[in-house]
Order: sequence, then C-alpha cells, then structure tokens
Amino acid sequence: PNGKLFLKFHPWVEFGSEEWKIAAPLSIGGVVVYCCGFLAYTIHAVRRIPQCVCEDESFVDQYDFLVADIRPHCFLWSFVVILWSFMIGLVQSLTSNVYFQLHISILLICMILMGNKIMQPSVHRSVNTTHTLLDFALLTFLIFATAFIDVEGLDMHEHRAPFAYILLFITCV
Repeated sequence: PNGKLFLKFHPWVEFGSEEWKIAAPLSIGGVVVYCCGFLAYTIHAVRRIPQCVCEDESFVDQYDFLVADIRPHCFLWSFVVILWSFMIGLVQSLTSNVYFQLHISILLICMILMGNKIMQPSVHRSVNTTHTLLDFALLTFLIFATAFIDVEGLDMHEHRAPFAYILLFITCV
C-alpha cells in the first residue's frame, strides 16, 4: 500500500535497505551453488547415460532418479523435467509481476504437457497418463487464476496481450 517492497518471509526487511544488501549476496550465492550445482551434476550424468548405463552397475544405482522407469530412447526426459522445474522456480522468484509469472508458467506447463504427451517417457502407461492429467489440472488452475488478479490501477492491455499470445501459441500447436 505504501509503494515500498518488503521481503515476504521477513516483512521488516525492505528491498534495497542495508540489511537486504548484506543478506542478498549470501542468499543468491547459496541458491546459485545449490541449484546450479545440482543442474551441473545432472547434466554430467545425462551426458554419461548412453555409455555407462550398460557397462557400470553402480552408475545405475547412483543415478537411479534419472534412469528408473524411463524408456531407453527418452533418457533425456528426466533432465528436461529438472530444467523445467528450475525455470518455473526462477520465474516465480525473479519477477514480482503476477501477470508475467502466470503467463510464463502457463507457457512452460504447456510445453512440458505437450512433451509428455508426445514422448510418453515412462515405461508405465498409467504414469504417463497421471502426469498428463496433473499437468492439465495445473494448467487449468493457472488459467482460472488469471481471472482473480486484482486489476485496479493496471493497464489491462499491457497485461492481457502476452496472455493472448500464449493462448494463440497453444492453439497453433
């Protein structure tokens, strides 16, 4: 209400204040090390999957989260899902514009939904169907959520145009 931005979990810390400037680099560094470290670990494993999965039994045990119940020609799918999750989290944490968050999230969910429907990555049909239905439910929820955004004081043309482009993209695909 007063035009200032505060942290959600620590409402007494104002964005850009001295306390924020002290904590921000440490927080950003921790996130970069943790998230990018896991992403690098996963990329390294995905690059090695084709040659190591048949030769090294300990590789399969170590990287079970990437290769378990995934069809052989879809071995990259686990990496795609991890990258998708990373992108969803990045959009939510780096933007404060709720329209941008919803529209980009809708676009990303459409992309993973189409990929899952086309690739059918799991060896179990019920798992593929469940993922598709859950992604579709999340997509439906986010589309309906756009109707409940407080629009007072916002230029609606500026915020609705990206949503129209996303819906047009979905329709064309």
